[in-house]
Amino acid sequence: MPKITREKFKVYEGVFDNFTIKNLIALMKKGIVSEGTLSPVKIGKEANVFSGENDLGEKLILKIYRLETANFNRMYEYIRTDPRFVGL
Repeated sequence: MPKITREKFKVYEGVFDNFTIKNLIALMKKGIVSEGTLSPVKIGKEANVFSGENDLGEKLILKIYRLETANFNRMYEYIRTDPRFVGL
């Protein structure tokens, strides 16, 4: 298996934090996720969903919650019309 590097994740900059990158690399080394097979399916407020394959060629779905990349200024756009947050 070729060496897995952080360079492969530059496309997803702003989506993956260091903790997530380390865990994805660990999953790839175990063969649970094949390198280069992750494709975004849905990008949401709190998480991103990716499709991919494992080393056996089986399809899988990964839901990755964003922990460190939460942008509270962007979040305001979603909650400003919510009556529960009238005073913001």
